[in-house]
Amino acid sequence: MSNPKYQIIIADDHKLLSDGIELIIHENDLGQVAAKTSNGKELLETLTDLHADMVIMDMDMPLLNGLEAAEVLKLNHPNMKVLIISQHESLELVKRFFNLGVDG
Repeated sequence: MSNPKYQIIIADDHKLLSDGIELIIHENDLGQVAAKTSNGKELLETLTDLHADMVIMDMDMPLLNGLEAAEVLKLNHPNMKVLIISQHESLELVKRFFNLGVDG
């Protein structure tokens, strides 16, 4: 009996990056990409209808950025794993994410 696939949602407004992350997940059999969204608002709407084990999201997205989306996400889904992708080098920003319960 095989284990069920780990369900992952990718949230990034850059299609090239989200497609690349999806390819890495697929080629390394790390789980199944259950959905891809292009902004924080769409991510939160997707989570009302879809179960996921992990979200991989960009910090800089339209409508709701990664920090805003992570705050709502961790409030409503405290056990969900969240990984943030960012080009920001601010240690303060990293601390804010970890204070929200973001996993990496």
